Amino acid sequence: MNESQKLVVTRPVSISKKNNPWTPLKKKAVEDYITELQKLLRLSDWTITMSWDLNADEYAYATNDPLPDSKHATISISARFFTLSPKLQTQTLVHELIHCHLQSLTDLAENTVESLTTEPAAGIFVIANSQCVEIATDALADAIAPLVPQFKLPSESKAKKITSPVKVESVVSTKGKSKKVSSTKVKENPKKNS
Repeated sequence: MNESQKLVVTRPVSISKKNNPWTPLKKKAVEDYITELQKLLRLSDWTITMSWDLNADEYAYATNDPLPDSKHATISISARFFTLSPKLQTQTLVHELIHCHLQSLTDLAENTVESLTTEPAAGIFVIANSQCVEIATDALADAIAPLVPQFKLPSESKAKKITSPVKVESVVSTKGKSKKVSSTKVKENPKKNS
């Protein structure tokens, strides 16, 4: 059993808005990493929208909802994503992006079967096909994830806390002449002792 197969066994994590782990810094890190992966996975022509759904699917770390007949998809990342190691976070994000490549094949197969068979038979096919696509997507992600840079969430404690800009004036001396210079700088919050 590989690591990705072990993911199914974990308990769902319920997160409320009060203890939301999605800080702006973490969101930006995921968005930047998705953009980097898009280039590596030949998905630069896709528009990926991120959704920070805290409890999207109680058993999923992330989901991908591609728009049919387009190169647009919404990737939802659940708060459970934070329970994963960086290695599995990488595999999860690669997995969701691979769905973009496979979605048109899935749609073709499901639409064809739905048009040629009865509704109950088509329903059974859709479920079976979804399971097969998930297994194939996971296998591809397991093979590709070690070949891409590993994702790492930034540490909030190391990030600089920025407040509002402050106008700073200083006197600069050049060739014996004094000149007053104004500039705007960002004032950082001092670290608070815990």
